[in-house]
Amino acid sequence: MTHRRAPVRVVNNTGKTLLSVTVSHKYSDNYKNEHTWTNVQNGQTTDEALFVDYNTGFLTTGRDWWFVSAIDDKGVTYITDPPNGRAFLDVMEKCGNTVLGPIAAAAAKMALGSPEPVTKLISGAVAATTGISTLLLNKEGTTGFKQHILRSDDQSGPNLIILKNYTKDGCEFRSHSGSSSTVWEPVKV
Repeated sequence: MTHRRAPVRVVNNTGKTLLSVTVSHKYSDNYKNEHTWTNVQNGQTTDEALFVDYNTGFLTTGRDWWFVSAIDDKGVTYITDPPNGRAFLDVMEKCGNTVLGPIAAAAAKMALGSPEPVTKLISGAVAATTGISTLLLNKEGTTGFKQHILRSDDQSGPNLIILKNYTKDGCEFRSHSGSSSTVWEPVKV
């Protein structure tokens, strides 16, 4: 597994001046990065980059999650709001941390006390799956976050978050390894 850092910049193609743009990135529970830019003019790409941390390589199970918010020159707040169904998964993840972990630990403890080789193999498998579920089942929610995975060739950039008109696919994440888009819309008050 290799720890990497990649530069991320925002491109404002909204047709408006963005008084403030904040990008939040988290790589599962391992890394968190956030940056705010101010007075980003229409057509401008931010000079300063947000550097995000992530891992690549064999047995890497983490995911990159992104959240973008902005306030335009009319005072309207916009956010990314992917319909990713994470609300349900977040509940399952919290259950996984509080219920599955102790059950697996108890099973491993029982298995380690057994003289049978097969039981010791099972105990190793339980320990491995518990470790994987700990990596996969974040302690924090990802509702409202867009998943866009960074790869090794994204480390040098450019990695762009392109904010377009406020539409279904109005926020595009573009890097060497690929692109994805999500909903970019005003906050309903």
